[in-house]
This record gives sequence, C-alpha cells and structure tokens, in this order.
Amino acid sequence: EEYGQRIKEDPEFAQRWGDAGPIYGKQWRKWEYFDHEKGVFIEIDQLGKLIKGLRKNPTGKKHIVDSWNPGDTPKMSLPPCHVLYQVTANEEGELELQLYQRSCDQFLGVPFNIASYAALTQVIAQEAEMVPKTFIHTFGDSHFYAGIGRRTQWHRDNFRELQKRIRNVSAREEYLEVVEWINKNAPSDGNEEKYDHVTAILEQMSREPRPLPKLHIAKKPFDQLTIDDFVVEDYNPHPQIRRSMAV
Repeated sequence: EEYGQRIKEDPEFAQRWGDAGPIYGKQWRKWEYFDHEKGVFIEIDQLGKLIKGLRKNPTGKKHIVDSWNPGDTPKMSLPPCHVLYQVTANEEGELELQLYQRSCDQFLGVPFNIASYAALTQVIAQEAEMVPKTFIHTFGDSHFYAGIGRRTQWHRDNFRELQKRIRNVSAREEYLEVVEWINKNAPSDGNEEKYDHVTAILEQMSREPRPLPKLHIAKKPFDQLTIDDFVVEDYNPHPQIRRSMAV
C-alpha cells in the first residue's frame, strides 16, 4: 500500500520505479497503429473487441488478445512474458481461456500468472454472460533459477546427483532432506541464497496441498472493477517461501 501511494504522490519515484512502459494494459486496451489511407493513428481496444465478439459469435475462433507489439517492445521495461491469449466457448455457453507464455519463471512468476489469468477467465465469462470452464496455460521457455555465481555452477556440476536424489523421494518430507543436502554442499551465493529457487521449489513440494479457495467477483462492468470487487473465500495458504526475482 505504501508503494502504491508513493507511486501516486511522487512523480519522480513513479517515473523511475512505477512505469513499465506501454506494456500489457496499453496493448490490451489501446493498441496503436497507423492507418495509411486516413493518415492518422488509430487505437484498438482488443479486450473490449474480444468481449463484443463473444457476445455476437460465442463459438468463433478469432477471440484473441495479443500483447506483443514489435513497435512498442523497445519502450517496455521488459517485453511481455505472457504474450497472447485466446478465448473459446461451446454451444452450452462454457468458456475457456488459453494463454501462451514465452518466458516462464516457474517458482515466482507462473503461480501469479495462473491466478491472474484464472481470474481474467472468470471476468470475461461474467461480462459475456457465460460460465467459466477452463484456464489452459501453454509454456514457451519454462525455467527456474539456481542461484548466482559459484552456486549456479555447483547446480550444473551436480545436476545428475540432484536429479537422482529427487527421483528417489518416496514421501513429501523427504524433499527437505534434498534441501538439506544442497545447503550443506553448495557454496553460498553471497545473498543468503535468495536467488536459488531450487531449494524453495523442493520446500514447496514437501507440503501437502490444501483445498483451493473460491473467487467471487462483483457483478459490474469489467472496466469498472476495482481490487475491492474481488473477494477470495476459504484461502488457507502455507507459510510464505521468500525468494528474489532474477530479472
């Protein structure tokens, strides 16, 4: 909350830390191109067009939103990782959303992408008066990070042994034994190993999954929704596992 408030109140701070450039929101709602016949720039509301298209032709194959605008990628702090999504529906009014993601940080990034696009699937279905059925996630470059410096090299040198130990795990708690082996033998990366996502993933795998929560979204136009209109019910997470972003 403090970060968000400072973004609003401090223009210099916002310019340095709060502006990612013409990234997702810009491309979804105001994709810009030059119309040579009219000699003017025209904006396309891709998301609005998708929803209108679903209402008119629910089973159509052209309900697509693309975030990858080659003319704008040089102006972005980081080009879009989750690049394109397509929405399809059947004759029963059940809606599916499929996302293609070019770069997939499996520990820190992908879980947020799953949650946010599952919510988007529900928002679009609600706006088009359909029933959300499935979110489908397609990965391009799928990866996780293994520390920096000598720790990264240790993971490379000991990959086969690590692979063997993981394959021999027969109970969830045994993943923690693999974590203990890594921390005992791998050199420190000088940053409290916070860039080593391998140990974090193994710790998460040692935990028993809990029942999924339910998401309730207020019945109002999608472009009027605020954070307060999203209510998560029965959310009972395990304790947080902290790691740092590698990018």
